[in-house]
Amino acid sequence: MIFIDNKSTDPYFNLALEEYLFKKDQEVVMLWQNDNAIVVGKHQNTLSEINYPEVLAKDIKVVRRLSGGGTVFHDLGNLNFTFIQNGEREKLVDFARFLRPVIEALAGLGLDAYQGKRNEIMLKGKKISGNAEHTFKSRVLHHGTLLFDTELQVLISSLRVNPLKFEDKAIKSVQSRVTNISHHLEGHDLDSFRGFLANALKSHFAIAENYELSPEEIEEVKVLADEKYKSWEWNFGYSPSYKLSKSIEIDGAPRELSIEVKKGLIVELKSNYEALERSLFELNGQAHKLEVVEKCDLPLGIKPIDLF
Repeated sequence: MIFIDNKSTDPYFNLALEEYLFKKDQEVVMLWQNDNAIVVGKHQNTLSEINYPEVLAKDIKVVRRLSGGGTVFHDLGNLNFTFIQNGEREKLVDFARFLRPVIEALAGLGLDAYQGKRNEIMLKGKKISGNAEHTFKSRVLHHGTLLFDTELQVLISSLRVNPLKFEDKAIKSVQSRVTNISHHLEGHDLDSFRGFLANALKSHFAIAENYELSPEEIEEVKVLADEKYKSWEWNFGYSPSYKLSKSIEIDGAPRELSIEVKKGLIVELKSNYEALERSLFELNGQAHKLEVVEKCDLPLGIKPIDLF
């Protein structure tokens, strides 16, 4: 087993690195951070999980991960951990096995953390860590967050959506009360907390030293990030089929809009506003993405973001 103290804060690179390591044979423990990112579960409808205008305004990256589960917000006040191990297929999914060393490390800091009902880590009744797993053949990838000093207001506002807008069969995120570890821990900043956790995990798994990625490995991960994890096709287009229904107020009157999307492509548009329906006709068969809608000649009073 190797330990990687990954210093990259690029969400596209970091999610690609997880997949790259998962496809190898080596067992891995890794700590890492993302700078301002929303990470959606593999089977989720991205647009129904994010507050799109807020995400665009704050330049928050959106990236889909390999594992299922709900959407999470990452910033540099959040620390992530990844475990990749081999095992028997029927015994691969075991959240308690991977949460135990993290909870034990937190106990070493005097924090009475515990595993919650949804496989999260709880502290004083509030969530400090969300977790998810992905398996393939005899390999399991388990990863989780640790809210140390996250901007909780940004977390809340960037994920705040109106769920009634979307009709789909995607997995929905469950809203939880959250808290930062730093509010319950004195004498540690994030760097010292990360160092403590790194040493605790290396001790638990009997790992002597850190593993450094070679230039060749880094380049391979960058290629995967560019080709997959930065792509609209993976992060948005991979979403299950959905129907977006919303009301747009124009000149004091509500205008109804319905957009049906399959495999990322618009298959049907309807509106009770004739001028809008005419202008949207050209979008049939095209990707439901902002860059495409921005090229459409929309009626006065309607912004491209209104179609999301």
